[in-house]
Amino acid sequence: MILTPIALALALAACGKPASKDESGPPPVATVVNAGDSPANEASALSGRPDSAVPDATPSAADTAAAADAASAVAAPDTAAASLPEMPAKPDSAQAAATVVETYYALLEQGKYREAWALWGDGGKRSGKTQMQFAAGFASTAETHAEVGAPGDPEGAAGSIFVEVPVTVRATLKDGTAQRFTGSYTLRRVNDVPGSTAEQRRWHIDAAKLKPVPAA
Repeated sequence: MILTPIALALALAACGKPASKDESGPPPVATVVNAGDSPANEASALSGRPDSAVPDATPSAADTAAAADAASAVAAPDTAAASLPEMPAKPDSAQAAATVVETYYALLEQGKYREAWALWGDGGKRSGKTQMQFAAGFASTAETHAEVGAPGDPEGAAGSIFVEVPVTVRATLKDGTAQRFTGSYTLRRVNDVPGSTAEQRRWHIDAAKLKPVPAA
């Protein structure tokens, strides 16, 4: 369940590269939860090393199709109280990138881990986990909710466009423990250039930086 809708935040692309992951620094000030890990699997996330006991998985045609289906599974906006109907986000817009993050957490909330994993770039590989490892990271999580904020301005680098999408994540473990994380996801798509495929021109999750919020 997504608690709040995203706000529109569109701008022209500017040159530069998105900030890279900060793997150093004492938690929780600069703790980075690696891509594809659930809040419940924070210890594994901080190690940055996948479980070698789980065999690697090569993305199948079904996984690629799942990514396309998940990215386009956006509910129609409620315009009953609006004076004018909302226009759907353009596929290359920052709003469309943020919608992928909304879809991602909606899939996690429904336990559709394969589809959520497929929203990561390179057929799920950008999560740093195999499909099995990704799903296993949520074994102790009972509920996950995210508030997705307004996306930042698109930035161009090396033939791609990147957008930072802020999030606040609240999770409840099966033992009742409440967790809260803040940070952002980096979304990436290839520029509309000759030779690029439709899949490459879709927004995919490229990286995640989340840090735990200490309990009050």
